[in-house]
Amino acid sequence: TSPDTIDYSNFADYLITHNFNYWKLFINNFSAESDSSHILFMRFGFSTIVAFCKIILNTHWLYGILIFNLIMYLLTIYTILLFVWNLTRDIFTLVFCSIICFISGEMLLWVNYILTDTSFMSIVFLILFLTTNALIDKANSYNLNLSIFGLAILSIFWRPTAIPVIIFIFI
Repeated sequence: TSPDTIDYSNFADYLITHNFNYWKLFINNFSAESDSSHILFMRFGFSTIVAFCKIILNTHWLYGILIFNLIMYLLTIYTILLFVWNLTRDIFTLVFCSIICFISGEMLLWVNYILTDTSFMSIVFLILFLTTNALIDKANSYNLNLSIFGLAILSIFWRPTAIPVIIFIFI
């Protein structure tokens, strides 16, 4: 296991021990001067998934995270392909993109690790897809904007790199 996996596991144990009391964790452990404190709070989302896997699957929680990563990987591919189809309506482009997605070394690499890469990638592509749809479909833009806002907030608590990515998407 990697140091990040151990960090997620320890934080998940802390959440379980304290009955998922995020407010108490914030009050007791947050320090504006500490970089590690900021990173801890920017990993709430994934650590919560790890905690739920530990509760449900006990000692097999790692398999739960691997299945979660696989589901997020498939959601990412689905979102990319839906995005490509909505823009091109061309079956050959869709098939080409499908092949590229399924053989992408970058995407396949991170599915096997207990890290946020796969799930964060899924969240970012979903935000990008919904943002594009909100720009195209003005009638449903309120619901889409609300979904985008919710995913943007989630991404900030998912991974420390979320803030620059979110800024880039909204520019």
